[in-house]
Amino acid sequence: MYWQGTEEQWSRFVRYWQQGSEQALKRVAQPSEARLAIWPHCTMQQDSTASSGKAAQTLHVYQRCSRYALTIEAPTKTGHALLWFEPAPTQMLAALSTQFPELQTIGLLIGPNSGTTFRRWQQALPPGSPSLQPLLIRTGEQPARVFPLLLPRVSSIMLLQQPVLNDGIAAILLEQAMRRGKPVVTDNPQWLQLGAAISVSITEEIRLQETARAAQRLLRQPQSFDVDLPVHIEFNYQTLRSLATAATTSQEAMHGH
Repeated sequence: MYWQGTEEQWSRFVRYWQQGSEQALKRVAQPSEARLAIWPHCTMQQDSTASSGKAAQTLHVYQRCSRYALTIEAPTKTGHALLWFEPAPTQMLAALSTQFPELQTIGLLIGPNSGTTFRRWQQALPPGSPSLQPLLIRTGEQPARVFPLLLPRVSSIMLLQQPVLNDGIAAILLEQAMRRGKPVVTDNPQWLQLGAAISVSITEEIRLQETARAAQRLLRQPQSFDVDLPVHIEFNYQTLRSLATAATTSQEAMHGH
C-alpha cells in the first residue's frame, strides 16, 4: 500500500525545491524510513504526543501549520502520483507539470477555502496538462456524498489522517474507491486493516454474484438428455402419493371385475 521512493527520486525533489523555493527545505523524509516529505511555510514544531513513525509525526506537525505544502508519492496503474496540499505558491502547481511530467498529480484539498484554492490551482496549470487530476473534499460538504462524483477523475486515492476524516467516513471512502478499482494509500494502520477487510468482503460478494449469475444461465439453457444413458428421476412426496393413488384405484377396478 505504501511506496517509499528511491534515493534518486527523493534527491531529485530535494534539488528542485532547494533551487526553486524561497523557503528553506525544512524536512525531507529519508527513503528508508518515511513515505512523505513536507515543505512547510511555517515554523516546525515537534509534537511529543505524535505516534511513532516519521510519517505520523510529520502529519501532526503539518496540522499546526497555517501555510504548508505536503507532497507524497504513491504507485498508480499508469505511473506515480504526487499528492500535495494547499495553500502553496501557484508557481509550484504550474512547475509540477513541467518539472515532473511523468507524475500524475492528485490534490486533496481540505479546508474552508478549498473551493477558491481549487480554482486557483486550475488557473495556475499550463495548457495541455491532462495528467493533473484533482481530488477535492471540502469540510463544508459530506465527503461520502461528494466522493463518488470525484472518483472517475482520479487514478488513485490517498486517505490521510485528518479531523474531517473519521473512521466511519474513511470506511465509506475506502469501499467506494475499491468498488471502482482505485488503488488506495493511507497512513493510518487501522484504515489499512479496514481496507484489507473491505477488499476481502467485496471479493467474496463478487464471487457470490458470479456464482448466482452462472446458476441463472444454466437454468435458462434448454436441458437435453441422452437416451442411451440411464436417467435418474427423483420423485417428491406429491408425485409418489399420486402414483400410489393411481395404483390403488387401478387394483380396485381390476378386483371389482
